[in-house]
Amino acid sequence: MIFEHTSKERGMWRGWLKNGQSLEITWWRTPVGMRFGQHGRSKHIWIGLGFIQAFIPRGIDQNGEDFLGDEPDWGLDLSKEFGIVWHWGRKRKSWDWPFHTVLLAWEYESLTGSWVNMDDRPTDPENWDRRPGAKRESYPFRYTLRSGRVQERSATIIQERWTRGRHILSRLGWPPRVKYAIDVEFDGEVGEREGSWKGGTIGCGYDMLPGETPLQTLRRMERERTFS
Repeated sequence: MIFEHTSKERGMWRGWLKNGQSLEITWWRTPVGMRFGQHGRSKHIWIGLGFIQAFIPRGIDQNGEDFLGDEPDWGLDLSKEFGIVWHWGRKRKSWDWPFHTVLLAWEYESLTGSWVNMDDRPTDPENWDRRPGAKRESYPFRYTLRSGRVQERSATIIQERWTRGRHILSRLGWPPRVKYAIDVEFDGEVGEREGSWKGGTIGCGYDMLPGETPLQTLRRMERERTFS
């Protein structure tokens, strides 16, 4: 047989050769492209077809450099998340898709009613997430567990605004898409995992519907959302 042994898992098949290399085939939402690469002294070809991808062994480089981390690749791949990515050794160059949706602005509402861009927050890591001057509102929040026990919490909310647009068209004044949401912070754990090693939820976000106030969104989340 070609392979010493094989294994199959959900969405993946792998077969090991006598030299320790393996042929690996995976499927389900893969990128598109081809690359020649090396991990350690093991050389391979990666081929992605969008619905299936394969890592094909090319042998062991006995005399070359033993790459451990930042391994070189040569080739091109295409993906929805990263656009077009060109690899040449350890160099990388990427280009966004012209009509790819990008985040143009992420803002929060201030006490004065104006919107503050998240990029304008203090650069000090200790203050990065504090959102100075944000309008904060606190309300009681009740969550009923599967056992019937009710968790009583205080929820502090901040209204956020997300503006997205097409990568190229946004520069030409193409109308962006604006979404509002609330950022929620609880004063204690919420959900079935309260007190466990995983812990319950202490913060989350929830999209607002057109015409809703932040409080109305919180009350809708209280009715609709399930916390594990």
